[in-house]
Amino acid sequence: RESLYISWVGRSINDDSERPPSVLVAQLRDYIDKFWRVSWSEDSQTKRQAAVSHLLTSTHPLQPFSVRYFPRLDSVDDDTQNVGSVPQQAPLFTYAAEWRHGGPDQAPVGELSHHKMPNQKVDKVQDKLPFIPLDTPLKLHTLSAFLKKPVQYFFNRALMIDFESSSESDFDNEMFVMGHLDAYSLDTLLIEKAILPSRSLDQLTSNLAHTLSYISDSGEIGLASTQYLVHRDLSTKMQQLGSRYLMEIESLTQKTDMRVDIRHRYQSFDKHELAIEDTIDDFWASKNGSLPLRVVICDAKLVSSDKKATLRLENLIGVWIQHLAGHAVGVEFTTKVLAKEAPFLFVFTSIAQSEAIQALNQVLQTWQQGMTQPLKLDSHAASVYLQSKDPALSTQDISSAYLDYTLKFDVGYFRRAFPDSEDITCSPEFTDLCERLYRPMMLAMEVLEHE
Repeated sequence: RESLYISWVGRSINDDSERPPSVLVAQLRDYIDKFWRVSWSEDSQTKRQAAVSHLLTSTHPLQPFSVRYFPRLDSVDDDTQNVGSVPQQAPLFTYAAEWRHGGPDQAPVGELSHHKMPNQKVDKVQDKLPFIPLDTPLKLHTLSAFLKKPVQYFFNRALMIDFESSSESDFDNEMFVMGHLDAYSLDTLLIEKAILPSRSLDQLTSNLAHTLSYISDSGEIGLASTQYLVHRDLSTKMQQLGSRYLMEIESLTQKTDMRVDIRHRYQSFDKHELAIEDTIDDFWASKNGSLPLRVVICDAKLVSSDKKATLRLENLIGVWIQHLAGHAVGVEFTTKVLAKEAPFLFVFTSIAQSEAIQALNQVLQTWQQGMTQPLKLDSHAASVYLQSKDPALSTQDISSAYLDYTLKFDVGYFRRAFPDSEDITCSPEFTDLCERLYRPMMLAMEVLEHE
């Protein structure tokens, strides 16, 4: 970070009168004027008397396409402005990327511009950030977050920038339609508190009733008729999901106290050692003496609601990373993932340790790369890519997954990383990353359907 940028609305929208900054900003300006002074080589009394805060402040015009943002044409020949005109550096630059192509001296789209003082040259921003090694080993959920949203991960972890809007809960109005995040939170709570601890239908019914009663009393599902409808829908949906879960564990003996300690080291190409330390548990023993088994209920959608019923493979990444890391340390087991959407069941089979180590090292290598620059990668578009029998013929579907879905719900990460709204799925980098990061998951997965 080379500079601090502070802005405020300096003019009234009603009469264009000058508006002072906030009290904190005003105090900062006073502090700067009190303890700093300007040293000029030029013999200019006006500059000597100017306050430092005034020299550090730029007044921007209202519109991003103002002529003040574009290079001035100073004619070599005083008689004409059309022949021999030389573009001079504009006194200001625009923050709107779509207006940066005003002339040869403007910063091209995709490059950042520093706030510049008069006669100050702007250095080109580095394409990559230097990699800063972590003080502590990585956790599996950290790698899962990176693989699911690599561009957002770069902004959140490498730049410490969060574009998510922190909206406060509305306690004044009764809800009539449950939002996606609210439904996801309730499903996760019911799965953890009611379904997973159950070992029989009677216990499942009791756990659901107790948990739903707690949720109703907390007011999270509205009041009166709204509460009744949401309560009924959740009870029916979770009763069906719980019954499917009990069917899966019926052939198993009991949960074991087996724990897999993940200790993995990888030395990157630039001699940095990347480490993973974590633990995997929740294993079941099989009656027939086969491999240990993990039974997981995915709390996110695994099947799209459109007519194509496309699989949402990006929501399996968390389970896959645990499965991959376990096999990388030499422990063989099977993982079953129960989808909320009946009747889908996903099974990760056992894989060779050498293949698991190679795939996990690819993830670590790409994670290091993703901490230095935003990658041209979107897990949702990658899911469509992996399910395409011929990606060359499914280019439109893959592009649509990115342009019509990812960018539609993007809060700023992709638009800041790729400001010209390019289709990153057309890049060879996208295809290469999909093959290296997600293809091993596809090869180890079986999709089953049962009633």
